[in-house]
Amino acid sequence: MKQGVKGFLIGVAAAVAASAILTVCAQPVEQAIGVIYDNYRIIIDGQDKSETPDDSKPFIYNGRTYVPLRYIGEAMGKQVSWDGDNLTIYINDDGSMNEDVYFATTGYDKLDGDGIYLDSETKTVYYDVYKGSDEVKASITYNLNGLAKKVAGTIDMSDTPLNEAEGKVTIYDQDDRVLYQSPAMRNTTNPIPFEISVAGVLQIRVEFSANHDANPNRVFVEPNIKIKDFRYSQ
Repeated sequence: MKQGVKGFLIGVAAAVAASAILTVCAQPVEQAIGVIYDNYRIIIDGQDKSETPDDSKPFIYNGRTYVPLRYIGEAMGKQVSWDGDNLTIYINDDGSMNEDVYFATTGYDKLDGDGIYLDSETKTVYYDVYKGSDEVKASITYNLNGLAKKVAGTIDMSDTPLNEAEGKVTIYDQDDRVLYQSPAMRNTTNPIPFEISVAGVLQIRVEFSANHDANPNRVFVEPNIKIKDFRYSQ
């Protein structure tokens, strides 16, 4: 049976709704409203998530249904964090308060070669291939649409089993201009962090390349070139 609840002060929902007002009056607005509770069900990806705490019950206000953002985020496997100083809500996998987007968890435009993998759990993009050739390369392309400020990550070849194998990473923009190029690396090279400005860049192409030239009688390469924490900030 439906029940109108008068004088209810919204918690998280009110803070989100008030954010539109903040841009105009630059101060929080608190308003008493009437909402309707009922036994509303929540089904996410076919799973019944209707068992919610009392402070996370869905309700209807002014013809719209509201569900606390934290409950929905966590029900979908995300962590939700609130930065009161900057009036910002963060929804991501690890609960960190940043605006970074990890390339391993976002879609790529095209794949120009075998051996590139995306590991969303470790936020790593890596190149792991075995081919009968002195030199191999492959690239992956991401669309930034001019919205990113910087791209960062750490290049690591420590998992490469052959210390004769040598590799590097080159990042190009949409016009094939080089934005970054790592030095030649081996499995004994210390990981190399990098950070580059991509303001106004529409697209980046990340090229992994490797060769095996220490012994001319061995014409194979087996590189494992990782870019850990590979991300861009908006």
